Amino acid sequence: MNFINNFLSVSEILKLMDKDGYIEVILPIPFGCILNYDKTFFLNYISYNILGNYYLLDISYKLVGLLDDNLLFNIKGNISIFLEVYAKDGIDVYNL
Repeated sequence: MNFINNFLSVSEILKLMDKDGYIEVILPIPFGCILNYDKTFFLNYISYNILGNYYLLDISYKLVGLLDDNLLFNIKGNISIFLEVYAKDGIDVYNL
Protein backbone atom coordinates (compact mmCIF):
# COMPACT_ATOMS: atom_id res chain seq x y z
CA MET A 1 0.00 0.00 0.00
CA ASN A 2 1.23 3.50 -0.79
CA PHE A 3 1.70 5.82 2.18
CA ILE A 4 1.40 9.50 1.24
CA ASN A 5 1.73 12.74 3.15
CA ASN A 6 1.44 15.15 0.23
CA PHE A 7 -0.93 15.22 -2.71
CA LEU A 8 0.03 13.05 -5.64
CA SER A 9 1.29 14.12 -9.05
CA VAL A 10 -0.77 13.16 -12.10
CA SER A 11 1.76 10.49 -13.05
CA GLU A 12 1.62 9.00 -9.53
CA ILE A 13 -2.18 8.99 -9.66
CA LEU A 14 -2.18 7.16 -12.99
CA LYS A 15 0.27 4.57 -11.67
CA LEU A 16 -2.04 3.87 -8.72
CA MET A 17 -5.27 3.78 -10.77
CA ASP A 18 -6.87 0.36 -11.17
CA LYS A 19 -8.91 -0.78 -14.18
CA ASP A 20 -12.10 0.66 -12.63
CA GLY A 21 -10.64 4.15 -12.11
CA TYR A 22 -9.94 3.83 -8.37
CA ILE A 23 -6.82 4.61 -6.39
CA GLU A 24 -5.94 3.36 -2.92
CA VAL A 25 -3.47 4.92 -0.46
CA ILE A 26 -2.66 5.22 3.22
CA LEU A 27 -3.18 8.82 4.36
CA PRO A 28 -2.29 10.26 7.80
CA ILE A 29 -5.10 12.48 9.09
CA PRO A 30 -4.75 14.65 12.20
CA PHE A 31 -7.03 13.52 15.01
CA GLY A 32 -8.41 17.06 15.29
CA CYS A 33 -9.69 16.87 11.71
CA ILE A 34 -12.08 14.15 12.82
CA LEU A 35 -12.82 15.51 16.27
CA ASN A 36 -13.56 19.11 15.28
CA TYR A 37 -15.20 18.88 11.85
CA ASP A 38 -18.10 17.19 10.07
CA LYS A 39 -18.03 14.35 7.56
CA THR A 40 -18.18 16.68 4.53
CA PHE A 41 -15.05 18.49 5.72
CA PHE A 42 -13.38 15.12 6.38
CA LEU A 43 -14.12 13.84 2.86
CA ASN A 44 -12.97 17.12 1.29
CA TYR A 45 -9.79 16.94 3.38
CA ILE A 46 -9.14 13.44 2.07
CA SER A 47 -9.69 14.42 -1.56
CA TYR A 48 -7.57 17.57 -1.37
CA ASN A 49 -4.70 15.83 0.39
CA ILE A 50 -4.58 13.05 -2.19
CA LEU A 51 -5.37 14.82 -5.48
CA GLY A 52 -4.81 18.48 -4.67
CA ASN A 53 -8.47 19.17 -5.51
CA TYR A 54 -11.95 17.95 -4.58
CA TYR A 55 -12.53 15.50 -7.46
CA LEU A 56 -12.07 12.22 -5.56
CA LEU A 57 -15.43 10.43 -5.53
CA ASP A 58 -16.96 7.34 -3.96
CA ILE A 59 -14.53 7.60 -1.06
CA SER A 60 -14.24 4.71 1.36
CA TYR A 61 -11.91 4.72 4.34
CA LYS A 62 -10.77 2.41 7.09
CA LEU A 63 -8.66 3.21 10.13
CA VAL A 64 -5.50 1.09 9.95
CA GLY A 65 -3.14 2.62 12.50
CA LEU A 66 -1.63 5.56 14.35
CA LEU A 67 1.42 7.71 13.65
CA ASP A 68 2.27 10.42 16.18
CA ASP A 69 -0.84 12.65 16.40
CA ASN A 70 -2.29 11.25 13.17
CA LEU A 71 -4.72 8.48 12.43
CA LEU A 72 -3.70 6.37 9.44
CA PHE A 73 -6.53 5.63 7.06
CA ASN A 74 -6.63 3.29 4.10
CA ILE A 75 -8.43 5.45 1.52
CA LYS A 76 -9.99 4.25 -1.72
CA GLY A 77 -11.67 6.59 -4.19
CA ASN A 78 -12.68 7.03 -7.81
CA ILE A 79 -10.78 9.52 -9.98
CA SER A 80 -13.04 9.54 -13.06
CA ILE A 81 -14.14 13.18 -12.55
CA PHE A 82 -10.51 14.17 -11.99
CA LEU A 83 -9.64 12.66 -15.39
CA GLU A 84 -12.70 14.20 -17.06
CA VAL A 85 -11.79 17.71 -15.86
CA TYR A 86 -8.31 17.36 -17.32
CA ALA A 87 -9.78 16.06 -20.60
CA LYS A 88 -12.29 18.93 -20.72
CA ASP A 89 -9.39 21.36 -20.35
CA GLY A 90 -7.70 19.67 -23.32
CA ILE A 91 -4.98 18.02 -21.22
CA ASP A 92 -4.04 14.45 -22.11
CA VAL A 93 -2.98 13.12 -18.71
CA TYR A 94 -1.65 9.94 -20.28
CA ASN A 95 1.01 11.90 -22.19
CA LEU A 96 2.24 14.40 -19.59
